[in-house]
Amino acid sequence: MPSYAAVNRLGALRSDHDIFQTFEGDNTVLLQQVTALLLKEYRTQFQGAPLSSTLHFLGQWLGSTLPNNPL
Repeated sequence: MPSYAAVNRLGALRSDHDIFQTFEGDNTVLLQQVTALLLKEYRTQFQGAPLSSTLHFLGQWLGSTLPNNPL
């Protein structure tokens, strides 16, 4: 492994990235499996009328991310 200046943080980035590398292209297969799962979840979340499904999703998302009003 070549040496990098610590200020560049390239060594830390490479070390973090190397953890996620697997042998013989398994990362590609894992990425395809995760993508397929996310697309299935997306399809089930938004099935039905597009507008009402989208509004329902946004309402759930905003309700879980916005803090409660203390008043």
